[in-house]
Amino acid sequence: MGAVTLASVAMSIAITAVMMHVTGLHGSAARTGFAIATIVPSIVAPIVAGLLGRILDVLDQASTELRHLSRTDPLTGVLNRRAFVADAEALRATRSDEVLVVVMTDIDDFKGVNDRHGHATGDRALCLIASNLAAVLDGGGVLGRLGGDEFAIVALSVGADEADALVLRLRSACALDGALPGLRASVGALVTATPISLDEALQGADHSLYRAKRGSVRLQTR
Repeated sequence: MGAVTLASVAMSIAITAVMMHVTGLHGSAARTGFAIATIVPSIVAPIVAGLLGRILDVLDQASTELRHLSRTDPLTGVLNRRAFVADAEALRATRSDEVLVVVMTDIDDFKGVNDRHGHATGDRALCLIASNLAAVLDGGGVLGRLGGDEFAIVALSVGADEADALVLRLRSACALDGALPGLRASVGALVTATPISLDEALQGADHSLYRAKRGSVRLQTR
């Protein structure tokens, strides 16, 4: 702000000097002109600089908020599909000798929940499973809502045993009695140490989820 004020004063004095020379003013008139040229920008410049600073802060906050909204599912607060894919791809690209864990989950008979108990209950179930899964991950992976009642997780693990333990914790997080007694979500998982694309990994986890819906909860491994 000090630099802005000094620059404003210097510019004002320079312009005043030029005007004095052009108009031929001297003496008291010149002194008054230079005094005004010094005092006015000294008062106005800090005010303007402060206002501009506040405007820039507001714009920065708005930009951050818009970016957050563009990446976030508005109901559950987790990543939306586009942001999930981008972040999951970035995470997958960092793997070296780590095991890739991909989990797909959706709520059992979700349409029936909405039809019989109302969409408010369905929304509570969606928010609860998102919260439960996020708590298990604790920032150690990427969680997103792909659409409807379908969620996906991508995480890295140092070994197969740790990966299997993570899947078991995620499966335990899919008890949704807090939204509706007896309500659960099914889980499908792919655990692999083999290089694989994100699309292939999600397809593998989705196939595992389909089998889980049919009564099998075995993990798919590669």
